Amino acid sequence: MRSKTTTTKKQTAFVQSQGDSVNQVTLIGRLVAAPELRETASGKDVTTVRVVTNGKSHAEFHDVVLWG
Repeated sequence: MRSKTTTTKKQTAFVQSQGDSVNQVTLIGRLVAAPELRETASGKDVTTVRVVTNGKSHAEFHDVVLWG
């Protein structure tokens, strides 16, 4: 069962603008290597980047795929 929450108009507009988005993540870190740009067979651009973020005791590496 979903719980009902009260939201303001601004919050509602933000949620509605998300569309079919499943997850949203904000990574703040450094690029480990140069971004790799390629094109799919159907002509879509795809860029892969590797980002490192610093945890409390260790670094974490993230492989990120950007679709354009």
